[in-house]
Amino acid sequence: MSYLEDLRQEAERSRAEKAARQALEEQREAIYREKICPRLLMIHQFLFDISAQMEELSQRIEASFEFPGIGRLSLT
Repeated sequence: MSYLEDLRQEAERSRAEKAARQALEEQREAIYREKICPRLLMIHQFLFDISAQMEELSQRIEASFEFPGIGRLSLT
């Protein structure tokens, strides 16, 4: 094989790997948009509503949760 042919094959492999990485990232992004984000928004709304109700009743709630990749989130 010639040097030029080696470079062409290496470039083709690189393009294929890049396309595979991009496809995986797009798939993950779609899962986040379609499934995770709406559920997180529902959880947020629920916690906001319950907090408002507890505040209305003058009750104090303290809780904290460990979120992977984010850390500990304290709710008071």
